[in-house]
Amino acid sequence: MHDETTYEKWRQARSRIEPQSGFADRVMQRVRAEPAPEDHPVPSASTGRVEDPNRSSRWMRLSLCAAATLVALFRIAELLSVFSTAGIAD
Repeated sequence: MHDETTYEKWRQARSRIEPQSGFADRVMQRVRAEPAPEDHPVPSASTGRVEDPNRSSRWMRLSLCAAATLVALFRIAELLSVFSTAGIAD
């Protein structure tokens, strides 16, 4: 219970702190200084098509998921084969 009262005192003391003067102006200057993101992708000079920069990573993720699925299915089939051969041997 003592920890809760100490926390409440700390929280109330922190809630009364005023931001420094010009804080919002400094933040807005930094925001305006950042370059704007490109809204429209630029077509490739060689093909004239817009290339997706994440396309190769998507294919890599897809192939890894497919490989993991195949491994999981193989392990399940292996497990089931152990039970099916055990029943025949006994």
